[in-house]
Amino acid sequence: MAALVFSGSGFGWFSREYAKLRRRLPKNNGEVKGRLLNESQSRRVVDLLRRSGALLEVVATDAAYNSPQEVERHRSLQASAMTAHLTPSHQPSLVSEVWSMRQELEGMSPQLYVQSVSMTELIYNVLYHADIFYAFREPSELGRYSWIIDAKGRDGTTDWEHWWSRMVRPMLQSKSLRQPFPRVEEGDYSYQVHMRMGLPEHLRPFSNGNDNCFDLRPILEDVDFSSETQAGLEAVDILANAVRRSLSGNYQRYGWIEIPRLMIHRNDHYIRLFTVAGANVDIELPEYADVLNDFRAGGRSLFPS
Repeated sequence: MAALVFSGSGFGWFSREYAKLRRRLPKNNGEVKGRLLNESQSRRVVDLLRRSGALLEVVATDAAYNSPQEVERHRSLQASAMTAHLTPSHQPSLVSEVWSMRQELEGMSPQLYVQSVSMTELIYNVLYHADIFYAFREPSELGRYSWIIDAKGRDGTTDWEHWWSRMVRPMLQSKSLRQPFPRVEEGDYSYQVHMRMGLPEHLRPFSNGNDNCFDLRPILEDVDFSSETQAGLEAVDILANAVRRSLSGNYQRYGWIEIPRLMIHRNDHYIRLFTVAGANVDIELPEYADVLNDFRAGGRSLFPS
């Protein structure tokens, strides 16, 4: 699973240049599909993205470490947590809504549940890195976020998309209380004043002691599940497929070696390997350890040199 982050001007430039390249890329029913591109074609897209200033975040899962038992255990804990703090003092309509969402979660397929958690993790990582990156380069870009997500179908929002859209904010809020989004003193966060708030009293028991937090409402108010053909969505699909095929051993090194240049440098490899089993297993399997090693260098610095 992958996400691209563009500035407004960067996306305009990429869209124009990609439209020229797109004429020469393989298509299925008029859409460019990442699974159809070879290594050379993917690299041309990566080069355009690098020149546009786009940032890439990737979250990957390994089915070998997401057993049905582990997925069910994780989902059961999440479901219990959703209703654990409901009391008679809450509005009956709220109680009914939360229980309804819990029942939807409990009836969700294991694959969709893992996708839900992975996608929330991906958005957390986007906010964590993009917030710092742009605070030192283009702080005005932090004043507004627009999210375009590849829709599952063409006949409107699916039940899962509707559920996730309602749940992503509380899930992110919970994670950000445990692992707050940092603010670096030298960065310019003046365009985010409306996104910061004092920690509400009802959230204090879940905080790590930080008295301030992101107000995720303005950050996530513009979320669109789109089935339209769009440059950004096609580019994300190309990169997600390139990474997936690389980790599966179905891609040559030439095809993935430039992708790390789109990502933020960090101490570990740049691909977030996610498993509902937690941190109790080593998921760096020999089959793709060589790929992960190539994602340890070449990334962009959070801070300007």
